[in-house]
Amino acid sequence: MELVDGILFDVVPPDPPHSQTVALLTRHLVRALPDDLQVLVQDALFIHDGFLSPDLFVAPFSDPPVRHRVALLAIEVTHTTHRRDVQKAEEYARASVAEYWMVDLVDREIVVHRRPVDGVYGEVARQRDGLLDVPGGGTPVDVGALLGAAG
Repeated sequence: MELVDGILFDVVPPDPPHSQTVALLTRHLVRALPDDLQVLVQDALFIHDGFLSPDLFVAPFSDPPVRHRVALLAIEVTHTTHRRDVQKAEEYARASVAEYWMVDLVDREIVVHRRPVDGVYGEVARQRDGLLDVPGGGTPVDVGALLGAAG
């Protein structure tokens, strides 16, 4: 479930390509990011009037734990949820999430949204191969290898 502007959204259970892609990204990000950042998997990111549960997001590490309202990166892996994941770009931009990656397993690309201003991402790019820099630093993601491993 996700709650946005008072509306509840059902979340579809993931299929195997989706689960494998989330696992690969999790492994990569945990190894790549510095210790002051953390990778959260299908956790709650609290936004304006509710919360979203991105497949993954990167947030500052907090001790003691807190409800996360800030994210450097949110990632949605889309296989059967494309329409909803496209809608989330506006919600993440309104929440000032610095980057939103929509990993599209159908079209075999990552749609990268950057530079949120007034609820809209100022930069949107599609990447099918090459290296994709990770906000917060660390080893870039090999887009072609990631999309190829998803089956």
